[in-house]
Amino acid sequence: GEKGVSIGSNNDFAPGVQVSMADLGDFEERNNNRGVEAALHERSLQLTLPELIAPTIASMRAGMSDLPDWITSRQVVNRLPNRPVSGTLYVVRGDAEIRSNRSLAQVAIVAEGAIGIGANTDLIDVILAAEEGIAFGSNITIGVGEGSFCEFGEYRAYLFSGGDVTLGSNLQLAATQITALGRLEMNANIDQLPGVYAEIVGGIDYNSNLDFWGCETPLTSLWPASTLPRPQAEAGAVLGARILR
Repeated sequence: GEKGVSIGSNNDFAPGVQVSMADLGDFEERNNNRGVEAALHERSLQLTLPELIAPTIASMRAGMSDLPDWITSRQVVNRLPNRPVSGTLYVVRGDAEIRSNRSLAQVAIVAEGAIGIGANTDLIDVILAAEEGIAFGSNITIGVGEGSFCEFGEYRAYLFSGGDVTLGSNLQLAATQITALGRLEMNANIDQLPGVYAEIVGGIDYNSNLDFWGCETPLTSLWPASTLPRPQAEAGAVLGARILR
């Protein structure tokens, strides 16, 4: 985080994980954060994924040309259906609400407002893009497919937010690329963060009981990042740089 990083307690940082900020004097932690000292880096980064938020939202609202081939149809709706159908891009006028106890695969959603995801939901091969924020409830799996995601070699979920991204408690999160103009807020007891890459303009709030690690070979992305060092600090934050991809 360019303006500093704050983490809670009982977090694990595997070798190779990077947590960077412009001034290490702006780093705050509680206790029992294993591996964090080796993960700290004092540097500024030029974030490129946030620049893709507006054009990606505009492109998804216009059609399916920039989406993966598993998206085969498009619907413009005032509200999401009770059970979104695989292979569909939903263009939502206003807020989009994914109800609790759902399983979504190969679905893309773009909302003029915010996107909310109810509790006890499974998401795999999804693209969520919101002009406002994206908020997850508790007990959700994101990007967690069968077998090893490192062997699969690709991100399985993409989040584009014009506001904040809020992750609820007791999540399983893997192989996910996140970018937001607001903040990334993590609640406690997220079951590992393997293969997660985030570029966040407003900063990142870590909580407690998190575990960070990645793949030896970087995952491939539909929207590759090209984060570069820069000489002057500006607003922004990055989780993992190249390591948690």
